[in-house]
Amino acid sequence: MDWSGERERGRDDMTDSSGPRRDAEELTSVEWQAAVDAVADGIWILDDERRVVHSNGVFERLMGIPVEQVVGRPCRDTPVCRLAGWANDRCLLDRMYAAGAPVTHELVLEEKLFLAVTACPIHDPHGDITGAVYMIRDLTEQRRAERQASELRMAQAARERA
Repeated sequence: MDWSGERERGRDDMTDSSGPRRDAEELTSVEWQAAVDAVADGIWILDDERRVVHSNGVFERLMGIPVEQVVGRPCRDTPVCRLAGWANDRCLLDRMYAAGAPVTHELVLEEKLFLAVTACPIHDPHGDITGAVYMIRDLTEQRRAERQASELRMAQAARERA
């Protein structure tokens, strides 16, 4: 099969506004929110002043904090940063800005909820950071399975020594 022809047709389909595909600028805010809500991870989108401008329902479910309580607020003033105990010198966003790249921190809340929190920079066309995307992934079941596997290995090793 001639893949170059397929690529050309695909490129034409994407640039032809009369076709069925639309670009991101044409998506409505309802469609964007539906897309963000469809993601399995909790998501925050932060602007250049570190205010939460969008959040999804997964974030609300994981953290137990209604979206309305975080949207429009500086991330530092949200319960998440307080729960995480992130002081100014440990702020995930500060570390992301310093690195200029995604930064991940594992957060354990009350020894019950294990979360991986990743801050990813949003860059403008000049490469400057203009905001960030926070992704919060629930690792609780994975950590429980790891703990169970470790306990089984230790029990097996004890039985072998006996």
